[in-house]
Amino acid sequence: MPRDENLIRKEQQLDSTIGIFEQLSKASGKQSFYRRPFGIDKVVHEWIRAYIGHRPSFIQALFTLSFSVAELRVAIINVRNEVFRRGFNTWIPKFVVKCKGCGKEYKERVDKCEIKDCPGGNLVEPDSKQYEEFEKFRDDCNIFDQSLEEVLRMLEDDANIADDAFLYLNKKYFEKSPGGDVLSKVTEITRLHPALVEFDISPEGLPKDKHFTCLLHRDEVLKEATKDFEGNREKMYCSIKGCERELVPIMYTYSYMGKPYYLLDEEIIHWSKFQPSATYGWSAILSIIEKVLTLAGMDKTLYRYFFERKMPAALIVTATDDPEGLRRAREGIMAKMLADPDYIPWVASSAK
Repeated sequence: MPRDENLIRKEQQLDSTIGIFEQLSKASGKQSFYRRPFGIDKVVHEWIRAYIGHRPSFIQALFTLSFSVAELRVAIINVRNEVFRRGFNTWIPKFVVKCKGCGKEYKERVDKCEIKDCPGGNLVEPDSKQYEEFEKFRDDCNIFDQSLEEVLRMLEDDANIADDAFLYLNKKYFEKSPGGDVLSKVTEITRLHPALVEFDISPEGLPKDKHFTCLLHRDEVLKEATKDFEGNREKMYCSIKGCERELVPIMYTYSYMGKPYYLLDEEIIHWSKFQPSATYGWSAILSIIEKVLTLAGMDKTLYRYFFERKMPAALIVTATDDPEGLRRAREGIMAKMLADPDYIPWVASSAK
């Protein structure tokens, strides 16, 4: 099917714009002024720190309401089923050909790279072995023998309920060669409960600026950032003898069995659906929380009425000047109600 010429023209314009930015970003040979990135605003940061303390119970309350209120649960299930209505059995390659010289990806087949300053390189097609490697995770992607679709369905519920979904890529790190680059391989894909994952943010409101660890010695090496008098972070290295690699920053903290586990940015895929921000999302359920609590209260009231019989079905009372007689009558009514829950009492009073 031929592609729209306007769409092709826009893609070419975008590629050209990206090339201009790449040229502008090249070093000029002179040292330029650099300002450290701005972190989260002070007010927002203080709110997040206060929110984190109550976050586990708060998120769990949202899940409880979502699973117990029928009107809410039906909507969440319908949205999830619609998202996965067609599954994901058909895989489409990200590109048709790719230039090995500059990394440019093409959606259509070309004879040579069209980038002007490309150093040159062969055009290659997508590697089919990557598809075969990914197929291993389709039916069994973690220690619980969950399929990848089951994990993604859980994440869809997390996004719809808490507006925070965390997909954990458990990776194994190893050296390509002694003292060489460190490579990684995904061994497990699982879902982390959004109530137990936090952003590791420094007091200045910056991520990846508080704790640092070694890729090869995660359990042995964990250090807090050290900064010079200008506030710039100093480089830190692994303290294990023979390693001495530069430490990498931590992005997330996961609480497991009461112990914090520090995770890297590349190990967690996080997204929010309704109100994305620099950190946490904001659940859409909070917009209708009064209605949700009203529905839950109505269900509870009807349950107590029809199941526990906490009140009589009907009661007719007239004015009386004999309270003691009314008390005795009430006791008699309660005794009959215990014997026959459908009994409707009738109370008569003196005309005086």
